[in-house]
Amino acid sequence: MQKSLTMAQNVFKVRQIINSLQMYTNTVTPPTARLPEDSFRQTDPGKLFRAIPFDKLAALIPQTQREQSGKGCIPWLPTQGCIALLVLKHYLCLSDSMLIERLNTDRAMQRFCGLRLQAGQRIRDDDLPGRCRRRMAACLDMDKWQLTLAWEWKGDLNHTHPGLTDATCYESYITYPSELN
Repeated sequence: MQKSLTMAQNVFKVRQIINSLQMYTNTVTPPTARLPEDSFRQTDPGKLFRAIPFDKLAALIPQTQREQSGKGCIPWLPTQGCIALLVLKHYLCLSDSMLIERLNTDRAMQRFCGLRLQAGQRIRDDDLPGRCRRRMAACLDMDKWQLTLAWEWKGDLNHTHPGLTDATCYESYITYPSELN
């Protein structure tokens, strides 16, 4: 019982950070403004960004043909940015098109994904999150990701030897039954 309680406490802490991220990203900075690195690191999204080892998670994803050869169109986001984009999509509960719209206007979200759009530059590809999702789904090894995250967060986690999964991490929209109209 104590093991699941500490895991629940850790999940609660992460959710608090994510809720702060939602409040922070609801403010839109003007397109010409730059979010300084020190300023970003002190915000809740910056703390979340530092807590997730995007570089180590990206190393677990095989390189694309473009990354191997250096030829072809330069993607909007590297592998690390795709992972960050999917984190934002899930926790902000945005559709793909709304996520791209917010990414175009919110400098904190751009910084979170490692993207620097120039003034007037916009991403018009609404399928970008879908492509990132398909790429991750094709080669995601959950066991390796869990080990990587457990290793990185070992100082903050208690009882890392049991393998527990929180059922709330799966997308489900269970609601009370409603009457049919």
